[in-house]
Amino acid sequence: MLCTHCNESINADVKFCGKCGKSVTKTYDETNPPKSTTKTKKINIKAVFIILITIICIGGLTTGLFLFNFNSSPEMRVLASIDRGNFDEANQRFFDNVVGNFHLENAVQAGLTSRIADAINDFNVGNISFDEALSTIHIIGRSRLYGQVELWDAEDKLNGLARSKNAYILATEAMERKDFLSAIMHYDNVVKSDMLFYSAQEGIVRARSEYRESVIAEVDSLLLDYDFWQALIILDHAILGLHGDIELELMGDRIIESFISHVITTAANHFSVNNNHMEAISILDEMLFIIGYDPRLISEIHRYEALLLQEQIITVSLAVDQYVSENRFSRAISLIENEFYGLISSNNDVGLLWIQTAELFLQHTLNVAEEQFGVDRNYFDAIRTIIYTINVLGDEPFLIKALERYQSYMPVMLVNMNPVVATQGKRRDGVLQNFANSIARDALGNSYTPRYVFYPQRLTSINAPSRERRGITEYLVNGNFSTLTGILYLPYYSRGVDNPYLSSVFRVYGDDLLLYEAPRFTRSHPGPLNISIDITGVRDLRIVMQGYDLYGSGGWGNIIHDRPMIAAAYLAVQR
Repeated sequence: MLCTHCNESINADVKFCGKCGKSVTKTYDETNPPKSTTKTKKINIKAVFIILITIICIGGLTTGLFLFNFNSSPEMRVLASIDRGNFDEANQRFFDNVVGNFHLENAVQAGLTSRIADAINDFNVGNISFDEALSTIHIIGRSRLYGQVELWDAEDKLNGLARSKNAYILATEAMERKDFLSAIMHYDNVVKSDMLFYSAQEGIVRARSEYRESVIAEVDSLLLDYDFWQALIILDHAILGLHGDIELELMGDRIIESFISHVITTAANHFSVNNNHMEAISILDEMLFIIGYDPRLISEIHRYEALLLQEQIITVSLAVDQYVSENRFSRAISLIENEFYGLISSNNDVGLLWIQTAELFLQHTLNVAEEQFGVDRNYFDAIRTIIYTINVLGDEPFLIKALERYQSYMPVMLVNMNPVVATQGKRRDGVLQNFANSIARDALGNSYTPRYVFYPQRLTSINAPSRERRGITEYLVNGNFSTLTGILYLPYYSRGVDNPYLSSVFRVYGDDLLLYEAPRFTRSHPGPLNISIDITGVRDLRIVMQGYDLYGSGGWGNIIHDRPMIAAAYLAVQR
């Protein structure tokens, strides 16, 4: 070999060159390369190839033996019979080789379950049709080796997938024709399958987005024409279809705000042009009906109502002034109450108008009543005037006081007063008897009701030729009255059919002084007689009736028809 440093020929077994002294690196002559190296490489490649062939053969043999043993297992033979549709053979093999072996029974069930799952999955991914998948389930069911409930569940799942696929197709078609709500509905009907569910969710997102954009574009177009109402309808429909959408809801709120402002402006324009309060109120009311309660609309309605009320007050005030100038106060009050029903107590201006008119009416009534009463004390007209005004204005204190004053001048019936002295003999119920519920006639046939009868007391013997009777009734009037008035007459049953000599005398005493004595009442002078007696200042008022019965028939049994008495159709005291 040669030294690699100086090319001196050296032995192969030396480590240093004898010429240059450097370490020797062994090299070989190119003309004589080592033969053993090439031969070794060829032997290694062949060995590797042989080993690989051996492994493959062994693996194939092992796999074949495994498959042979697997297909030859009892449960696989049962499943193979079912796959061929040979159900009798499958049942025979199952009962001969599987029944009683828990592990083999579970293996058969697992195999059937796997076949059903594979059929449903193949349908899901589109490898087989619905009918083919359903046929697989029915074949397994015909084997009577699979639970019926499990078969029903499998069919339900398969049908669900079929509906899911159909819903997905319908959703896709709806998207193509821009029917986004229908697309969303169909996408929602897609069941949670591996194949369709996530695509359906993506479709829902896409459909919602495109539908929202189309709604916003349509709403914007309507708003350009101020068609707020139709825009709100479309938005409500969209929000309902999307089961709520924050963006659209916020847009709806903004549209409502704009709508309200537009309506308020429109109402103001109508009012400024036509001065028509009712038209402005009607516009606002319609908006209030559409959107419900809104404080701004309510405030505007109240403002126009207040303006309308002020104009009505002015108009009614002019009419009231006219009625007042004509002394037609009741008509003025009725006008106020009819035009402003329910506002008299709640509105200051209306209430003030009513109070002012009522005060004028009240003062006018008092003046008229006083004029009617006058010096002649015409209490009747005065009372009627006061009562009429009370019926219009109610129980005003001044009217009630005036009414009580005029009523104090009304006559007081003597039968309504308690006498302090009453004598008439055996009768115990008073000298002055009230027969208000019957009709009496005087000697001339005149009828009276009510009537009051004085019964006299006998003063002489019943058998005396001339029998005198006397009745006394006394009242304590304490100077409160000025006049005693009445109508006196002789009752027809006291005329004495068989005794023409009956007669009666009527006297009035005041504080023991004779104030009045009426002409004697006889058959030929029976009355009636109107009396009016001045009793001013009298405290003790005494009324005496004295009668005479000449040649009376005697006895109390029939004396009622022939004893003298006087009846009064009207007997009263007044101030």
